[in-house]
Amino acid sequence: MKKMGVDFNELTSLPASLANAQHLVILYASFNRLSAIPDEVFQHPGIVYLDASTNNLTQLPYILMEM
Repeated sequence: MKKMGVDFNELTSLPASLANAQHLVILYASFNRLSAIPDEVFQHPGIVYLDASTNNLTQLPYILMEM
């Protein structure tokens, strides 16, 4: 699966196991209730686009600070 859409699902978290989705390139996770994104999502070598707009994000992974 190259694209995954979990928009509009009232999710409060994303599973760290998304890191195991080897072929994932695009992740749509907008319009949920996410307060954080797991570090593993940002460390995934294949994900080039993440839409997490319109959520309740209060923190971003530390790895973004190192970029």
